[in-house]
Amino acid sequence: MRRRDMIFALSISIALLGILSFQAYITAGRGRRPGPPLREPMMASDQLLERSWFYLCFELNPTEEQLTKLRKAYKEAWERSNRLRERLRTSRRDPEAVRRLFRTEMERIRSALHDRLRDILSPDQMADLLRWEELQTRFPPRPGRR
Repeated sequence: MRRRDMIFALSISIALLGILSFQAYITAGRGRRPGPPLREPMMASDQLLERSWFYLCFELNPTEEQLTKLRKAYKEAWERSNRLRERLRTSRRDPEAVRRLFRTEMERIRSALHDRLRDILSPDQMADLLRWEELQTRFPPRPGRR
């Protein structure tokens, strides 16, 4: 009888150990995101610049003359944002302060770009672009889905 109880207790212990090991294995990966590493947090606000260029080219159907002027305006805005990004990447400031500064500077770059776009685009095209940008800032696309 005693031997039988010992075998029963041992088999229950092994089963319990197996269940706990399986649970630890399953929950160990939680908290990590699968896939490629995320972009730097301060980069998220300049994605609107990229997406608005795509929207302009493929949805608003600008003329060739407009496209030439748009390309120049966006190239200048892109270069300004890259210089800003590099300057802030090498700074030794608090990360939260860097994000705030990046956001405000990107707003300045976008407003300067909008001033130039008003001279290039028709009023209807500009209204469509502003409406689209408003939707993008209110309901941004989900991460990983471009």
